Amino acid sequence: MRWLVRLMVPIFLTGTALAQPLPEAGIAPAVEGRYKLSGNRELMPSAIGDDGFKTYMQWSPEQPLPAVFSIDALGREEMVNGYMRGDVFTIDRVYDRLKFRIDKAQLTARRLPQRSGK
Repeated sequence: MRWLVRLMVPIFLTGTALAQPLPEAGIAPAVEGRYKLSGNRELMPSAIGDDGFKTYMQWSPEQPLPAVFSIDALGREEMVNGYMRGDVFTIDRVYDRLKFRIDKAQLTARRLPQRSGK
């Protein structure tokens, strides 16, 4: 089963993440990363995306947070260094592939290529 989740980049004011997406009327990130998810649905974030520089993820409040790993071109995994800002987990870079894990449950997120003509 495959899932596609889209995140509008959160706006940060004085260190607090606002739940609203960016306004429709013109202010949009220069790059909007979209991700294709596959694996255990219980680990699926409610939102995932990036602005070309940082990756943002959110899980529902009752959902346990999984460990997050990057996957390199050789398939090697490395735990990412991220932080919570409000209810948004932020990684200070963008990876092509991420893996979420709790015990034996796994979910993979693959960053989709940018659409041309945006």
